Amino acid sequence: MVNRIWAQHFGRGIVGTPSNFGQLGERPSEPELLEYLAGRFIESGYSLKAMHRQIMLSATYQSSTANSAENFAKDPDNRLFWRANRRRLEAEAIRDSILFVSGDLDMEPGGPSAELVLDSTRRSVYGKISRFKTGPTLVAVRFSRSRHECRAAQRDQCSSAGIILHEQSVGRTGITTSGRAPV
Repeated sequence: MVNRIWAQHFGRGIVGTPSNFGQLGERPSEPELLEYLAGRFIESGYSLKAMHRQIMLSATYQSSTANSAENFAKDPDNRLFWRANRRRLEAEAIRDSILFVSGDLDMEPGGPSAELVLDSTRRSVYGKISRFKTGPTLVAVRFSRSRHECRAAQRDQCSSAGIILHEQSVGRTGITTSGRAPV
């Protein structure tokens, strides 16, 4: 479980094969770290919240994406997590950012969930999302149906921002920044 939580935050687990810790699976890149985190997980009464907090307060989680020639020479694949890997924003964050910049984002907390239609201004966290019928904005940025699809999404070369800028909802909001129209 600790390895899966780690993978959610870093895009890759301490063990690269999360469903196979056996002889056919990869060896842990940091076995001592995995043991330490597993011990903390048990001590906390198997609290997921405590494990997320432990990882997010670590220096590794807060590290920069800056490159280091010395570290790159030793570990070009970043298996030892010496820097943060760049990752694409999720569809919900992109949608909410566009609405926020335009001044249309409904910041009211709580309440019932609503369909994420083009005219919706509710935060995406309150949106009803169907695995079988995804809205146009979320499809444009490859809305991930599960966290395990993150590697496929990272390999995707689609220009999500370009697609979203042509989305009707952006045209409707008329986003401007510093008096300039969007390109």
